Amino acid sequence: MNPVSFANPIRPQQKGYIYIWVSNESENTKVWFDDLKVTHRSRRVTQATDYYAYGSVLREQKTPEELTYRYKYQGQYAEKDEETGWSHFELREYYAIIGRWTSKDPVGQYWSPYVGMGNDPVNRTDPDGGLDDYEMDKKGNITLVKTTTDNFDRLFNHKGNLIADNIDKGILRNNINISLSGLMIDINSITTRSSVLDFTESLSKYVKKEISGYGLQDASNNLVRIKLERYKDNKTYGANSVVYPQGVNIPTLMNGSIVNLTAKWHFHTHPGGYKGGGLVNPSPADLKHLQLTNGLPHIILGGQGGISNTTLFNGTPQTLQFQR
Repeated sequence: MNPVSFANPIRPQQKGYIYIWVSNESENTKVWFDDLKVTHRSRRVTQATDYYAYGSVLREQKTPEELTYRYKYQGQYAEKDEETGWSHFELREYYAIIGRWTSKDPVGQYWSPYVGMGNDPVNRTDPDGGLDDYEMDKKGNITLVKTTTDNFDRLFNHKGNLIADNIDKGILRNNINISLSGLMIDINSITTRSSVLDFTESLSKYVKKEISGYGLQDASNNLVRIKLERYKDNKTYGANSVVYPQGVNIPTLMNGSIVNLTAKWHFHTHPGGYKGGGLVNPSPADLKHLQLTNGLPHIILGGQGGISNTTLFNGTPQTLQFQR
């Protein structure tokens, strides 16, 4: 028997599968593959830490010979001081035992300048102790008023009241007016579909108008853009929306070139439901628009966490309602 093995172990560079193929290519020689095996050696975990919601350590394991991993609660953002137990963020220090910052919020995000993550650390983060801030005036003009290095932004009105927070970067930009011109948003690893829809819903509730738009897909059916339509002339119970029938090409400028995209789904908000219906039930006008787009899936954002998806099945509208 002549055993065959690799001189050095194979080190996978990414997640996936190992495929092994064996074949006898010798002429007039019998070969048996009866002792084939693969040995998998996992990398050693040098440190693992579990936290309570506000950042206190639940349990921690680490190898003594390794250097201590410096970045603790909230990952790369917070470096823990072993003497005080505080977490050093870019703008200020955080004390997990009481769930409070040790100095005032430089941008005044919440009712208390010391409260951590708005008292909701499960759903909110504060990567550096502050977020990019945008301001929208009475005419809908949005301008950048403060810049940070994290991945989230906030939108305030001209009086300093919060309209939406934890907005993925890439959604808002300086000197835009969604009310008058709408907005094209590229979808990528930082800017996500769910954040765009959450932001649209928050903006809709603030302006008390329906806001509509489309998810646009490429030739491989990948969602690549979301188009928010202008909402200046919309009402609480109605939105003006263009008709993009299912499967029809939509010439779109991307990276300096015109490409053909198609509508993946249509969406709009119901900030006050609709008269005689509910927050996520399609109105007669919604069903008419559904027919005009040849049954393109229609998503309704209900304003209270509810969401529905209406499509045509054998020519009949059917609606699925669920929570986010």
